Amino acid sequence: MKTKFSDLLKIKDRNLKEIEKKISLVIADIDTLEKEIEDIDNEIKEFKSDLSGEFALFQIQKSFFTLMIEKKDELLKDKTDLDMKLELLKSDYKMANIEYEKIAYLHKEEEKKLLEELKVKESKMMDEVANILFNKKEKEEYL
Repeated sequence: MKTKFSDLLKIKDRNLKEIEKKISLVIADIDTLEKEIEDIDNEIKEFKSDLSGEFALFQIQKSFFTLMIEKKDELLKDKTDLDMKLELLKSDYKMANIEYEKIAYLHKEEEKKLLEELKVKESKMMDEVANILFNKKEKEEYL
């Protein structure tokens, strides 16, 4: 049943769904970063330096190892940023959900009120029809 809160309820519902979508995207990004971090960790663990070799080769291996650690640190920073973004989105979702629930409650109460008004109106109409039929029956009996 359409009430004065129906359109607002639709807007709040759409807002909730948009926030849910953003949360899903951030969670997917976090999962991707975690996989990349895990891959780098595995590469670092599997990394073996050649102890019997040239100094230039040692320098290249050291540079590679340093780059891997820097990349991991960068990914960890990005993950921390996404974690904070996720927490903000969850907070936004919580507030939006509270607003939605308030409007949903008002909408439901308005529906109850309108249904009660319709019942009263229907009852009055039924009484009117009953009176008309009763009066018609009495007129027919006198004729």
